[in-house]
Amino acid sequence: EKRYADFVTKYSTLIPAMAKLTVSQIRHLAGFLNVVLGVIITETYRLETIERVLTDIGETMIQNESGGDRIDAVIEYVQKNYCEDISIAGLSLQFDLSPNYLSTLFKKKIGVNFVDYLSSLRIAKAKELLISGNLSVKEVGESVGYYSQSYFSKIFIKKEGITPGEYRKNNSLT
Repeated sequence: EKRYADFVTKYSTLIPAMAKLTVSQIRHLAGFLNVVLGVIITETYRLETIERVLTDIGETMIQNESGGDRIDAVIEYVQKNYCEDISIAGLSLQFDLSPNYLSTLFKKKIGVNFVDYLSSLRIAKAKELLISGNLSVKEVGESVGYYSQSYFSKIFIKKEGITPGEYRKNNSLT
């Protein structure tokens, strides 16, 4: 993430400066990029081509950074600790990622934002517990990370369309 941020900072400084270059200087820049970054610019030496190549390099860099490995670790952690007080801010500190970057990686990997994923995971676990019938609705909510029964019910209704009690009644094993 830091390498990408450094790249973007330097890139954003380079683009306005490139506008002042002559055709000969642009060719030298293209040659420099070939040597330093290993890219070959075969099209005519145009600024737009160089900008596109640099943008592609940045995108590749962000995809290949270790954030991809860390997001897998974050997901595994959330799956094991869903019942704890988990937040994107806390996870970002724990996994050494900025909150915005972690949110972006999470959404890209899972397809939903962190809060929706955590809620869905908690509700899926709550449904299992409700069907078993051993715990009260309040205890089920607490065991999946909701310490307010009313908030648990609100989220459950939002996700399932019925209250936890109705879900238990409709899906009881007895």
